[in-house]
Amino acid sequence: NVLIFDCPHYGYKAYLEALLNSTSDQKKSIMQAAGYYEDDLGIDAAGNTGHKARLELLKDGIIDVCAPLHIDQFNVDRYLLPHVNLQISLYRNSDPFVLVSHEAAPPQVATKILSMRLHMRAVDVVSSAGLSLERSLLSQPAKYPYRRTRVKMLSIPGGRHDVPFSTIFTDTIPRKIIVGCLDQNAVNGAIGKSPFNFVHANISEISIDASGRVYPSQPILTEFEAGHYAEAFVQFFENLGCVGENRSLPISYAQYAKGFTLFAFNLTPSDVNSNFELIRHGTTSIKIRFAKPTPSDGLQLLVYAEEDGLMMLDHFRNVFTDHQA
Repeated sequence: NVLIFDCPHYGYKAYLEALLNSTSDQKKSIMQAAGYYEDDLGIDAAGNTGHKARLELLKDGIIDVCAPLHIDQFNVDRYLLPHVNLQISLYRNSDPFVLVSHEAAPPQVATKILSMRLHMRAVDVVSSAGLSLERSLLSQPAKYPYRRTRVKMLSIPGGRHDVPFSTIFTDTIPRKIIVGCLDQNAVNGAIGKSPFNFVHANISEISIDASGRVYPSQPILTEFEAGHYAEAFVQFFENLGCVGENRSLPISYAQYAKGFTLFAFNLTPSDVNSNFELIRHGTTSIKIRFAKPTPSDGLQLLVYAEEDGLMMLDHFRNVFTDHQA
């Protein structure tokens, strides 16, 4: 009866984690079982190979997929204690959000879930280990450190040339922030547009302010229409840890400006993603300038943030967290 995870924009969280945390080999093999096929240049273009591959899955009208749940606490490399009542609630996105058609007259279609199963692994331990564990819980709780994520949407009105220090968070300062702009109609469910097409929106300057400290020290400057966005592209890879950890990310320089325009900010003192940092509190804001006015329908700014979290279970299976989900 303790809410430990809640994500109203789960579709974007799952997409970003699959896009940014998986290698090209994984995307071309096991992730295809989840219906994931890499998009090439122009996500909303009719010739997009990823869209064609997903459309091929629909030729029989029924799709069989198997995918992991992107829940923060499920990424912990520690087993959950026995006799803990765990409940999972899933809420569907609307049909216009999950369906994309490039036809001039989109067909009248809908999605229907025929069956669903949840696969979990249970581990049986020897009785002596179980007794020892229960004795340990009498003196101290079981601790589960994990990487907590938050996904937030900010509306940008049409005709704007800037977003002057819009507040994102007012409590904990995240360790990493990823932001991207989305078409307003695509987010609302326009069937002719993909909701995962991150447009560059003619952003000319962007930076993050965390309790008076600006990240990076000099704002990122870009000219997307002129093809000048090398700094944003390199910092995107560096702040995701792809350079220091020698991890590949299958997003090319040309793709970055055509559907994959994401800005990453590392707000930690070190560049090592695996370390736990001291939790800092304060106000986190974002500043954006546009080379051209924003579209008349406006934009949606997606904010994906990571921070350190801790969950604890005591002998009586009471659940404690360092935050409210």
